[in-house]
Amino acid sequence: LLGGNEDQPSTTICGKKIFLIYDMPHLIKSVRNNLLNGDFEINNSRIVSINDIRKAYEIDANNTARAMIKITPTHLNPNPFQKINCKLAIQLLSNSVSAAIKTCIATSEIKSSTAINTSST
Repeated sequence: LLGGNEDQPSTTICGKKIFLIYDMPHLIKSVRNNLLNGDFEINNSRIVSINDIRKAYEIDANNTARAMIKITPTHLNPNPFQKINCKLAIQLLSNSVSAAIKTCIATSEIKSSTAINTSST
């Protein structure tokens, strides 16, 4: 909207040069909040679901050696004030949560396409 792109990541407003950057923590928070409202479909083939994260959390919470040690029920069911907390969103969409889901898939405890191998995408 402001005329920025990869080649020209800035714009001039009132004679002042302003650089346009993404606000990554808030983008992650928005992804989490949208995920709480429903599933995502990627490339018409892969479904990303909060339910897979919930199932993996339930399995992990019952284990002695936990992988998702920072995740609490608050991460999965935030109240309106907790929904604006970027830290909770970043923790929920972290590599350790993805690894826990992948472990549950490898042990056939859940079937999911939510956790993807980021090295091959």
